[in-house]
Order: sequence, then C-alpha cells, then structure tokens
Amino acid sequence: MNKSWITKSRWSREYNKGVEDFLNFASRSKNLSGKILCPCKSCINRYFHSIQDVKEHIMTNGFFTGYVIWNRHGQSKLLEDVGAELYPGCKRFSKLSFILHLFRLKCLNSWTARSFDMLLELLIEAFPEGISLPKTTYEVKKLMDAFDLGYTKIHACTNDCTLFWGDKSNDNACEVCGASRWTPNQKSKIAQEKKVQMKHAKILRLFVVAESSKKCEKCKKKTKVSAYNGSGELSKKTRRNGM
Repeated sequence: MNKSWITKSRWSREYNKGVEDFLNFASRSKNLSGKILCPCKSCINRYFHSIQDVKEHIMTNGFFTGYVIWNRHGQSKLLEDVGAELYPGCKRFSKLSFILHLFRLKCLNSWTARSFDMLLELLIEAFPEGISLPKTTYEVKKLMDAFDLGYTKIHACTNDCTLFWGDKSNDNACEVCGASRWTPNQKSKIAQEKKVQMKHAKILRLFVVAESSKKCEKCKKKTKVSAYNGSGELSKKTRRNGM
C-alpha cells in the first residue's frame, strides 16, 4: 500500500484514494464499538471514532504525516506474522520469503487467481501441521499491500532488447529488432467481434523497497526474514520481475 499520498494535497485524487485505502485497511482493527483510532493531525491516534468520522477528520484536518507504519491499526501484527517461521522448525524460508517466492512464480507463469488458490490449498495440506500460509490469492495480495510491495509497470520488447520507458515511452516498436510493442488481445470482446484491440506484448514489473519493508529488513536478525529465494535478493534496493 503506497503511503506517499499522506503528504499530498487534501484535494488531490491521490489523497482521496489513499484515505479510502487506509480506511479499508484500518477497518479490520475496529474495537468492540466498531470504532478505530483517528490518525488526523488533531487527534493523532488519541481518540476513537467511527469510520465515517475518521474519514471526515482526515479530509478536514489532514493525515498525521509522522504516522507511516500503521501499528495502531494492525500493521504491527502483520510485521510479527511475516517474521514467523513458515512452519515449526523451518529454517530455509520465513512466511514472507516463501509467499514472495510463490507470488513471483505466479507472475512469471501467468497463473490465474483460481489456480493459485488451488496451489495454496494443496501446500497447506501437504506441509507439516502449523504451516503459516494465506489461504487465497486475495489474502496474499492483502499481505503484500500492507508491506508496500507495489510495483511500476514498464512495457518491454518481446525479445528483451529495450524498455519502452523514459524517452522511449511513446515508441510503438523496438528500435533494436523492430518488434512491435503491441499484440492483439484475443480474449477481449472487441477482438471476438473482429475489431482490432491491442494489448502490451510484454510487461516488466519494477518493485522498489518501501519504508515498511526496510524496517522488516533491519529486523532480519531477529525475524530471519531474508530473500524470497533464500539468497538475499529481497534486501537489494530494487527487485525485478518480468512477465
């Protein structure tokens, strides 16, 4: 979940979208009265209010900019969860490293959400009792969102010659091999009606380590959270995953 919106103008689209994302996340940590702590600049997590009142406070007063790790709204629990062993006695993977490895395979091989759900179900049954894995694709994405594991999509040449990025962002063909940036979208309704609709031939996803992930990395000696493939790649400044 990207938190850069916190410092944006309260009238911007990014700020409004960020507020909605925060409320969706924070709603999971409501107290018995159905209220959450308000992180506006006036309340600063000192008072409980309803979701609607918190929204009005954040929109009116602004979001407390020092509140980056949402530990008063459940994120500290997530930090503890991903630092746990994948299953009792597992030394090679932590929960987070294994999930990242699985999700990388999903992206590389274009697995559907349904097929990924089936794989997770099988793994939970196959691993020793006490396995700590999400049960669905939705839960995996929710966990990744909480750690700011977002990415930027960059269009790429199908032959890996170049990236359509920067001064080449408007090019329609590779300047090296001449391959088109586009390919027909056979699955679209428009394509089925014999009309032309194009999609990007290849997309690279650029992952950048966010603040919450850096915090997790600093604590790796305690949590043993390491690379998604066990070799330290997660600790690099940038992670690359092509499709």
